[in-house]
Amino acid sequence: MWAASRLIPFSSLKQKNIGLHKTKHADLLSSEVVGEEYFDALVRKSFFIRMLETEPSSGDQKEYYILHNLMHDLAELVSQGECVRVDSGNLHNISYKTRHLSIAHFSNLVAMCNHQEIFSSRYDGNPLYLRTLIIQSEFAIDKEAEIFLGKFLKSSRHLRLLYLGVPSLFHALDSVPSLIHLRYLFLFSCDESHLHKLFGLYHLQVFKLEYFTGKEANCTAIHNLRFLRCLHIPDNVSSYIHQIGRLTSLQELHGFEVVEKDGQRLSSLGSLKSLCQLSLRNLQNVSSCKEALEIKLKDKHQMQYLSLVWNKHLKEPVNRDDQIIDDLEPNEEIQQLHIHGYNGVKLPFWIENSLLIHLVSLELEYCMNWKSLPSLRELNSLKYLILDNLFQLEYIGTLPELHLEAVESDNAWLPPFLSTLIIRWCPKLRELPAIPCSLELLVIKHVQLAFLPRIQQRYTLARDSASVKSQLTFLHIESCARLTSLDEGLLDQQEQLQSLTRLVVRHCERLRHLPKTGFTVLNHLNSLEIVACPILRDVKTKDSLLPASLKNLDLNPCGDIEASTLMSLQNLTALRRLTLFNCTNIEKLPSVEVFGTLNNVNDISLARCKNLLSLGGLGSVASLRVLSIVML
Repeated sequence: MWAASRLIPFSSLKQKNIGLHKTKHADLLSSEVVGEEYFDALVRKSFFIRMLETEPSSGDQKEYYILHNLMHDLAELVSQGECVRVDSGNLHNISYKTRHLSIAHFSNLVAMCNHQEIFSSRYDGNPLYLRTLIIQSEFAIDKEAEIFLGKFLKSSRHLRLLYLGVPSLFHALDSVPSLIHLRYLFLFSCDESHLHKLFGLYHLQVFKLEYFTGKEANCTAIHNLRFLRCLHIPDNVSSYIHQIGRLTSLQELHGFEVVEKDGQRLSSLGSLKSLCQLSLRNLQNVSSCKEALEIKLKDKHQMQYLSLVWNKHLKEPVNRDDQIIDDLEPNEEIQQLHIHGYNGVKLPFWIENSLLIHLVSLELEYCMNWKSLPSLRELNSLKYLILDNLFQLEYIGTLPELHLEAVESDNAWLPPFLSTLIIRWCPKLRELPAIPCSLELLVIKHVQLAFLPRIQQRYTLARDSASVKSQLTFLHIESCARLTSLDEGLLDQQEQLQSLTRLVVRHCERLRHLPKTGFTVLNHLNSLEIVACPILRDVKTKDSLLPASLKNLDLNPCGDIEASTLMSLQNLTALRRLTLFNCTNIEKLPSVEVFGTLNNVNDISLARCKNLLSLGGLGSVASLRVLSIVML
């Protein structure tokens, strides 16, 4: 978007005094690279603040950036009149000086339609020189508003960037082909009558289409977009694109589908030397190893992201898949790799031998026949590893019976600087290698672990390895049917887990034992959730089970520990939210002596605790704001 709005150069052939870091291909800097460097520089100088949210049920992380209030006010002041955001009907801010306009909701567009005479008079007879127009809406607009939008677009002939996140537009799209200066175009949806007309926008560099509502897409003229750098298209359009090899400026291609008969082949991508991001689908239709080599992935030195997708619903693997995936070897500079639906038995040699030494993110999904994976310990740059739906996977690294202790086996190590490890639906995986101290997020779901992995101190280069603490902040354990105790593995090393803030344990039906000392050593634990672990036994300790730092506690049948956990609430002055669901072993809530110490609790929820007879000293919680009791 920045490049399309001319906020950064379209390209930079040399790294001059523009504050960019040196790269291996210094003469090949694109506007995207320059823009990323500018943005990183603004983050380092605190213009933007990086935020990271973790979805509790899946462990998936969402990264976004915010602007400090003072910085936002300063930006609004500096750009006043030139940049306008309409989010509360403030149409009076729009004038002929406005260059960048964002409309946050369809109701604001309707308001513009209803006050056309007022809106038009603000131009004082001057034409509108908009460069950027962004319209977002969750709902379709009415016919009158759409007609107005079409006229508005037609009069905005100088637009460089157009983002129409509005469902079900039709008449308004008739004006888009006349915007010949467009560099960036996003459409929520369009049909065949409009799609082929867009290929006359010869200066277009980025085209993103969320949904195609027609039956057959006419993409014969797409080669006219010779400056196109980024192409995002839905599944039902990609198979109609031919002659894509003529788009030699293309840097991002998402959704390229290999068609078996008289369709597009991998060889057509061989001439696209500038590709940085590439997603390939239906690779089971690749006819031969020769075709796989003709794409020349290894020669695409600017490529940073590669997605290889097979049809996961095929019952039997194609015999040539093992050879074909070997010939799809990417260049060693690649940073993100995603493999989905591969049905071959053998791993590609470039994963088996850890040849992708610059790899930062690796996602392996629905590779149905892989029984083992290497430890990947030589990939020092790898930070994100996701293993999802690998139904035959039995071990990672060395076979368990070939070594006596995982902590002593070098082949049992994971990558030393790994920060995120997500393992889901690997029902035959019974053991994990030791985790590095660098790991920040660990999610284990539907895995047959009998015990949790340990923290491996030998990953570090420190002389005193015991002084190095784990950076783990989020631990999610769910549906591990063989797990019987948390008193082994990493939760037996609580002195190393001083960064852990959230712990979730769900649906481990055979889990009997918590750590011997409870969770008291976890001094920074904010949230504890124990759900559907019905045979947990009470912990025999004189001390509290819970740390003083706890803010959120969620119990949902937890066997014998329910009552003792409630008694551990005393003096938890940081606690703010307490949830008890289906806790059948609780007959009464704690006394006034316990509840009276909870100075910050503002939300208590009790549901289906059918044996609960007394609320105890609940009335003494002076800070309580929300109380929910459901006894059905």
